[in-house]
Formats: sequence, C-alpha cells, structure tokens
Amino acid sequence: MMWMFFYLALPLVNALLDWLSWWVSRFFLERTAQESRVRVIVLDVVLDFGVAVLFMLALCLLLPAGAIVLDSLYAGWVDVKSGVPAQTGWQEYAVWARDDPWGKGIMVTLMLVTTLIPTLLHILLGLMAFFIHGFKGAALADFLEQPRKNWRDAVASFWMFGYVVLAGAALWAMYQVFQHFTHLPIAQWLYHFTGYFYDLP
Repeated sequence: MMWMFFYLALPLVNALLDWLSWWVSRFFLERTAQESRVRVIVLDVVLDFGVAVLFMLALCLLLPAGAIVLDSLYAGWVDVKSGVPAQTGWQEYAVWARDDPWGKGIMVTLMLVTTLIPTLLHILLGLMAFFIHGFKGAALADFLEQPRKNWRDAVASFWMFGYVVLAGAALWAMYQVFQHFTHLPIAQWLYHFTGYFYDLP
C-alpha cells in the first residue's frame, strides 16, 4: 500500500505540477530573451516566482487528496505481514515534513521544492546575465572570438563556470538574508496552510 502511495500516486501528482511550473518558467524565459528592459525582466522573475509558489501550495492540497483517495480505495484492507489496516499514513508524513523537513520529512519536502526549481533556474540565469554584463563579460566575448584552441576552450569553460558559481552564491546569499530577517518557518507555515483544508494532528 505504502509503495503505491509514494511510487505511483505522489509522483503522478507531483509530475503534473512540475510540468506546469516548467512550462510557465519557459514562457517567462522566452520573454526575457526578447526583452532588454531590466524592469520588465525583474517583473517576469517576480511573476514566475509567484506562480511557482501557487503551484507549491496547490501541491500541498493535492498530495493529501491523492492519499485520501488511495485510502478510500483500500478501505478495509489489511496488510498481510503486519496485520494493520492498509493506510498511507499521510498525516504522519505531514508532521515529519513540518518538524524535520530535511530529515524524516525530506521526501515530502523534495516533492514540494521541485515546483520551485524552474523558477530558481530562471533567477539563476538572470543573476548570471547580471554578472556577465557587469564583470568582464565583454572581455569574455572578445576572448571567444579569437581562434579556437583547446586551452582557450578550457579557459572559457572555467570562465563561464565562474559566473555560474557567482550566481549560485548570490542566490544562496539572497535566501540566507531573507531567512535572517524574516525568520519565516516555511515548513510550519505550509503545514498550517494544509491544515486549513485537511484534518491534521
């Protein structure tokens, strides 16, 4: 019973929201590629992030709904080995995700976080563009226009990788600053949000 919950029902629900999140982020990225105004690009990133958060909240509601449907389908069934009723026990996993999101509740946490990945990539690419534009991007372009050699390709690869590292560090720093000033207990907030719609312990 449990394997059906985690390896069939949840991945299907999660995949649907992830696909929608990727589609939205791709739409905004295509707009960004054709837009040069910083204000519009920033607005697109904010909108993309807002939609991703909505998808994550929707997933908070759809995952328990899938578990409840599965429980109803197997109502009255008993596990042959343990002799206990065949139930998903999704409330227990919700508590784990609230109290220990990166430990016992990591499976639920990862499912929720995946809806944010396309948006985070969008933000990462935006930060990379910022660093490329502001820190020796023109020099890199001139370097790439020179005759290609193996050592030049290696240098250019490390050069670009440096921009990726800078953008990733900036994204992580933004998250840390946000958490430092807001002290927002995201896992608990999501748990209470779900509790408005479902019976949670």
